[in-house]
Amino acid sequence: MDATTQPPFFEDKLQSASVQAIASWNAENPWRYSTDFLFALTRGAAAADMHVAARVTVGVLVAPFDLAYLPFAALAGLFGD
Repeated sequence: MDATTQPPFFEDKLQSASVQAIASWNAENPWRYSTDFLFALTRGAAAADMHVAARVTVGVLVAPFDLAYLPFAALAGLFGD
């Protein structure tokens, strides 16, 4: 056997170690889809400290922007929390 090839048992151990490392990292850092970007302007307007009539008016005005931003927000959510 020459020096450039590794024995087969070494590859199995290396793969096993990498799988264990990935599994332990996933256990410590669980990924989940982030919904923070979806309808962020509308949620911000609803949570604002304003009169109810002002919140409804602002909500109607920002809803089209949120709908236009929706595809980009859905993709941004893939980056997770």
